Amino acid sequence: MLLSAVVSMTAWTAGHTSVNAQVVNQPSPPATDELFVGDFGDNTVKRFNASTGAYLGTFVSTGAAGLNGPMGMIFSDGQLVLLNQNAITNNNGEILLFDSATGMFTNKLVASSDHNAPFFPQTGIVRGGPKDRFYVADIGTKGGSCAAEGNVKQYNPFGAFVGNLNRIAFKPEFHPRGVVFGPDGLLYVSSVGCLIPGDPLFAP
Repeated sequence: MLLSAVVSMTAWTAGHTSVNAQVVNQPSPPATDELFVGDFGDNTVKRFNASTGAYLGTFVSTGAAGLNGPMGMIFSDGQLVLLNQNAITNNNGEILLFDSATGMFTNKLVASSDHNAPFFPQTGIVRGGPKDRFYVADIGTKGGSCAAEGNVKQYNPFGAFVGNLNRIAFKPEFHPRGVVFGPDGLLYVSSVGCLIPGDPLFAP
């Protein structure tokens, strides 16, 4: 298994029925934490018990909806929101939606054919902020050089592109990989330098 991304979710179990936390009525039975792991090796999402590490099965099947390089993922509004890198192709990345209870594909939030689709999304996706937007780390654009820096792309809850975050004050090479909101409400972005050996700007 080639791990590419991990996200956790708490589910409540009543008898043989597992339901999402958002629809459970009081009183709630004991919670079970689960880990959902993107496997780059076979293009699936797998489930594990977060406490014991026990394998619980495949949640998103191999290549579902053209899945080719599952990267960052979050749960939002009853959906698993998953970055599909479209690895080793000429296609842009995209953002796919899967039902959080069944793992079945439901829609593309942002299709690879969208002009503003993330070219090479990494593990970073988060939703939040004052306007409840999706923020996606896109490590770099087309061009195959270190000068082709990346962006943090913003999309509204319906997948419409809003714009890139302003990074003009960030002087080093900007190739973002992860994004997360801190307790102070600020968006924190992890970034790496140029990753192309032999390029004058190479700075891993």
